[in-house]
Amino acid sequence: MHRRLRSIGSHSSRSLPAHPAYNHPMRPLAALLFLIVASGPVAAAPLTDVVAVTAGGWHTCARQRSGRLWCWGWNGLGQLGTGSSEVGSGPAAVTPVGGATAVVAGRDHTCALGARGEVRCWGMNDHGQLGLGAGKPSYPFPPPVRTPTRVTGLKAPRGIALGAWHSCAVTAAGGVSCWGLARHGQVGPQAVGEAVSAP
Repeated sequence: MHRRLRSIGSHSSRSLPAHPAYNHPMRPLAALLFLIVASGPVAAAPLTDVVAVTAGGWHTCARQRSGRLWCWGWNGLGQLGTGSSEVGSGPAAVTPVGGATAVVAGRDHTCALGARGEVRCWGMNDHGQLGLGAGKPSYPFPPPVRTPTRVTGLKAPRGIALGAWHSCAVTAAGGVSCWGLARHGQVGPQAVGEAVSAP
């Protein structure tokens, strides 16, 4: 049985897939409601065999059974992981991530868990939410990371979760490691401060 992905919500940043009506000559008027807010599910063609989907602030990503990842939506901060800031008309393949077992979207960043247990993240890194370490640019205006980059320092991660400006991973031993914005203690009570840039 084919699994087809459908989306609903705002299309102002192309978070929904392409549709013929998006190029309608009456787009500013007659097509406006459909273009900006889709009140019903819209098929995210041509994706099939999708087993997981995640939605960030302005972008969406899906994982196929094969482990291949696809993302679409606003890409101004590299959230799509395509290596550029271009916004296409539909799902774009995320490379070099292959065989992914999970993908999770944060507000402006995305992380994936690979088949070998590695975590790769991409997108905005203003609070260290990509886990790339203190040597990488951080708040307030760092350049976005447009390609999936491996997070080092994690011990056999088995699961991932993302907040707006922080990220966490579950280790094989049952531990939790978090990084990113720590102003309110969201990465752990022992690290309350502005930011933690690595696990």
